[in-house]
Amino acid sequence: SYDEAHSEYNDEAHRLLGGGGGDICEYPLQETDYQGGCDGGKHHGVHVAHGALFWTTISILGMFQVELLFLIYLLGPRNFCSELMYIIDLVVISLSL
Repeated sequence: SYDEAHSEYNDEAHRLLGGGGGDICEYPLQETDYQGGCDGGKHHGVHVAHGALFWTTISILGMFQVELLFLIYLLGPRNFCSELMYIIDLVVISLSL
């Protein structure tokens, strides 16, 4: 269980280093596959918004990437690479994805 696995950290020194005397999570703690371990689904709307915003970001970046690939095709690699801002844009978008 969680308490057995983390019993060595249940002392005053670790509470002090962890930010104080209060407990972060409500007891009993729920065992999960996640490192945090105590979400319990309290803020479902935040998780839904996070997922929606994440995929919106990926979609927008994907559209910019497709635009740059079309620009490489239409201008040709030599003309595309002659513009520094196109190269910077391509690198930034590619690294963001």
